[in-house]
Amino acid sequence: MDISVFDIFILVLRVLLIFVLYFFLFLIVRVIIREFNASTKRARLVARELDAAPIPEQYLSPAPSNSGKLVVIETGNATTVKSGMVFDLRPVMPIGRRQDNVIILNDDYVSTEHSLIAMRDGQWWISDIASTNGTFLNGERLEQPRALRAGDVVGIGRVKFRLE
Repeated sequence: MDISVFDIFILVLRVLLIFVLYFFLFLIVRVIIREFNASTKRARLVARELDAAPIPEQYLSPAPSNSGKLVVIETGNATTVKSGMVFDLRPVMPIGRRQDNVIILNDDYVSTEHSLIAMRDGQWWISDIASTNGTFLNGERLEQPRALRAGDVVGIGRVKFRLE
């Protein structure tokens, strides 16, 4: 039984093909796991922010006028907001593409449930709800909830707001 160079070459190609196929499957499984973890993280964050309880009607109404406003300063390609639009801050303000968010942004880079602005201990806080493209505060990507101050610029997708 004589093994030629051609036979060895074919064997190596077969092994490489099998390796590439398994590597491709590994990448697919990794993406699926990441997406699953992101959605469960998003659900945990929302549940923690809202304490997994229904929001009383008094919290859905606008907060007092002196408590803060979000002013749109850049619209990106969103058609649901216009530059200069003003949103009165509410005690709990989900922002994203979904129709039941307080601020609905149809920008290509905005997730369904993108970020949450909430009043805690007399101060406004913003948190990213495991969005794909992140939420930015004064040009820095949010890794954890941060307090907001007057003049801060919030970036969600290509849309930018200023807190007043």
